Amino acid sequence: MSRMQVPSFPQPAVPGPARSAAAFAAPAPAPADPGAAPNDFAQRLKRWVVRASVIGAVVSLLVHIVLMLIAAVVYFQVAQAGGAGAAPGEIELAIVTEAELQALEAAALEVDTPVVPDVVESTPEGPPMDGPGGDDLPAAGADIGGIADALRGTGDGLDRGSDLGGGGMGGGAASFFGVEARGDRFAYIVDTSGSMRGEKLDRLKVELLESINALSDHQHFYIVPFNSEAYSLGGKLKWSAAGDGEKRWAREHILILDAAGGTNPLPGFEIALRITPRPDAIYFMTDGMFEPSFADEIARINRSGRRVPIHCLTFGDRSAEPLMREIAKQSGGTYHHIEAPN
Repeated sequence: MSRMQVPSFPQPAVPGPARSAAAFAAPAPAPADPGAAPNDFAQRLKRWVVRASVIGAVVSLLVHIVLMLIAAVVYFQVAQAGGAGAAPGEIELAIVTEAELQALEAAALEVDTPVVPDVVESTPEGPPMDGPGGDDLPAAGADIGGIADALRGTGDGLDRGSDLGGGGMGGGAASFFGVEARGDRFAYIVDTSGSMRGEKLDRLKVELLESINALSDHQHFYIVPFNSEAYSLGGKLKWSAAGDGEKRWAREHILILDAAGGTNPLPGFEIALRITPRPDAIYFMTDGMFEPSFADEIARINRSGRRVPIHCLTFGDRSAEPLMREIAKQSGGTYHHIEAPN
C-alpha cells in the first residue's frame, strides 16, 4: 500500500524576517532625551543655592542685630556703672554730657583765672605809722608849692601815680594818704570845707589822683566831696571803673575842686553807703570837728547792709580824733592822723 500522505495545511505567510516570541510582547517605551536629566538637576541645585543664600543672609542679619543689641546693653550698663570692674589693661571710655563738659570748662577757668573777692567783711587795724602817737603820717614835705603849681597847670604830670609816691597796691588793694585798704570798690568821702582852702586842698587833690591812678583796670572808685552838703564827684550815680578814660575824667573833676562851707560828713555817708553794690572800703578824711551824734548815725547807716570798713583820717587838726576812732572801731576800719603841710 502506498504511504499515506499526511495532508499539509498551508502556513500563513510572514513577510520579512521571522518574528520571535518577543515580537508579540508589549511595545518598548520611547528612548528618553539624554540631555533632560542633567538640566533638571542643575535647575534644582540653583534653586537650592538661592534659597540657602537668602536663608543665610536672613540668619546672618538676625545674628548681627542680636549681637549689636547685646553689645549696646553691655556698653550702657558699663557706662552707667562708671566702668566698675573693668579688667586690667582695658581702656574705659568716659561718657561726658554737655552739661558736665561745660562744668569742667568753668572749673578750668576758675583755676586759671585769679579771683579777687568782691566782698570784704572786715579790715584789721592798720600797722603802726611813724610819729609820736604810732598813728601819725608825715606831711607832704617842703615842696608842696611845686605840687600846687602842677595842679594849676595841665595836670599831665599826675597821670603816673609812681611819679608822686608809692601809690596804691592795685590788684585787690588801694592806698590813700599811705593808708592801705583791701577790696575792689573804694569810696572816698573827703572834706572840702573852707578850712581846707590852700595847701591842704592841693595835698588832697594830689593824694586822690595818686590813689585813683594806682588802681587796676578791674577796680572801681567813687568820690564824695563834702562841706556843709555832700555830692558825688561829677554827679555820678554809679561806680567808675578804673580804666584810662575814667581816670582822665576823675582828674579833670578833681583839679577843679574848691573849698568852702562847713563840715557835715553825714550826707556823704548816706550817698556812699547807698550805692550798689556797697563799697569794699571807705576812706573818710576831715580836717575839722563835726557833730558827735554823727558817729552813731554813720554806724546805723552802715548796719543797714553789709558792714563796710571805714578808714578814718584826721588832717592837720586832731579835734575830731575821738569820734574818728569810734567810727573806725564800729566799722572794723582803721584810724590815722595826717600832718598838715608846713
